[in-house]
Amino acid sequence: MSVLVSEENYLDNDLAYLLGMVLMRGAFHLEKDIRRLIIQFPYKSLEVKPITLRDVGQILGYSLVAKPEYAFIVSPEGISDSLNALFRSFGRYDILEYAPGRKIRIVQWDLTRKEIDSRTLLPPGEFIPSK
Repeated sequence: MSVLVSEENYLDNDLAYLLGMVLMRGAFHLEKDIRRLIIQFPYKSLEVKPITLRDVGQILGYSLVAKPEYAFIVSPEGISDSLNALFRSFGRYDILEYAPGRKIRIVQWDLTRKEIDSRTLLPPGEFIPSK
């Protein structure tokens, strides 16, 4: 008999992602004898705005569950003034760590060049992996 779930693979990346979506955005609905799981996505239409602490918290939650190899937040507007103060004035880059040696990377998108602006990469000293 084959084993579908074992100690080694009981929570792979896909299942962890789904679990994160259910916990963070999911709701169960019961209508008569029909049970539904509805997962609402946070953005029906994307807005261009500076990255805020709330945005960091949201991707941090997903990253803590799914443990991706890399996690990025990208916006053409950069980061908000309050997030900038948290990082630059108080040096609180530690809030970006979601696993040992893994941090969320924040970077600004250059609309003119249609690529990320590596000069804006946070935390300082991090890198963007090449293909």
